[in-house]
Amino acid sequence: IAFGEPLSKKQAVQFPLVTRLLGVESYGAWGIVISWVGLIGQILAFRLWETVIKYFSEFTAADDEARALAIIKLCLGIDFCVGLVTFLLISLSAGWAATLVVKRPDGADLLRLEAFHLLLTMTMSVWVAILRVFDRFRAISVMNVVSAVLLFVLSLIALAAGAGVAGLILAATLAGLCQTLALAVLAGRALRSRFNRHWFTADLSVLKDRRREIWVMLLSMNIDTLRKIALNNADMVVLGWFATPAHVGVYRLAKTLSSYVSRLTNPIYDTLYPEVARLYAAEGPAPVGVLVRRLMRGVMAGLVVLVAGAYLFSGWLIPILFGPEYISAIPLFYIVVLSNVWVVCIWAPSVLLSAGLAKQLTVINTISSLAMIALLLILVPLWKSTGAAIALVGFYGIWTVITYITAREVIASDPGPIRRNAL
Repeated sequence: IAFGEPLSKKQAVQFPLVTRLLGVESYGAWGIVISWVGLIGQILAFRLWETVIKYFSEFTAADDEARALAIIKLCLGIDFCVGLVTFLLISLSAGWAATLVVKRPDGADLLRLEAFHLLLTMTMSVWVAILRVFDRFRAISVMNVVSAVLLFVLSLIALAAGAGVAGLILAATLAGLCQTLALAVLAGRALRSRFNRHWFTADLSVLKDRRREIWVMLLSMNIDTLRKIALNNADMVVLGWFATPAHVGVYRLAKTLSSYVSRLTNPIYDTLYPEVARLYAAEGPAPVGVLVRRLMRGVMAGLVVLVAGAYLFSGWLIPILFGPEYISAIPLFYIVVLSNVWVVCIWAPSVLLSAGLAKQLTVINTISSLAMIALLLILVPLWKSTGAAIALVGFYGIWTVITYITAREVIASDPGPIRRNAL
């Protein structure tokens, strides 16, 4: 679980230069466009990379070439069809959506342009999944770095030419298309080196006996969509609906700055989960509790230092780095930075998953997401960007309390050797 990253890693390369050159209103409009298209895309799309990794790895390990290529053809076909439907839906409703949330003359064109960007990069996750199965992690990293540099250069060119938001979307589209094509070529070479046939010639009927299982996984992987919609899209869409792009701009800046605190802790989760899973399976919850208590002392101390530093320095750094028009983002940042309280429970998802309580974690995420959406609809009409900031903190507060209570019950009890072995 990685919470609250309103910008992708590639877009973060442009930060804070783009915010200053673009201006608060256009920066907010850009955020609304990305969030609206992302919201529709997440509702319709399937998270295919998990399915590709699971079944492609299984079929490849069994030297089942027919099924290995068929699962690739199936996932690419789904990706293309969903991308096309998403593009058509957004394009047809762009005029209405622009009036509702973007609130600028070129809003419909920007939405269609962002939808086109999404369409051209739809298959990227499938190619990355194939390369991961073949252990081509270095190639993936190189492509990410090259794409980030290309995006940064193209964005600067677009801004220098005065192309505004449309130019930035075009820059992202070109960079994303180049990366997608490069990954497709690399994945194609890896496939040709392993198999005798091309994936396009695969017969999907060979998956008939696994069809139900595959579709169950595809649908279950989307069960966490509500959390992503609430955290990454709903706040800026609702804010754009009830307020203005300028309100979205300052809120987006505060949210992005706050997310950097969480990004510092993401490596902790990446390394913690495998260790907790191993320890829980081998020795049960009691040793996990000892590990958690030891970890939390360091995490709590680091969180206090980071939040204190944010309060001390953001008041004068934000105007210097981003310009005086973002001064109104300072009080919002003071609120949003409190959302990082969730890191005190950074261990909890690992414990719940290791204990076989994935359904409980999903329920917690759903409850927190519904609460945030309700808070957005209540508070944003009253307090605009401040209401959105409070709703965001509300999500993390509710999630932290419920998750802590649930996970603490797990590590506070030793189920005994019989149930422990079963787990």
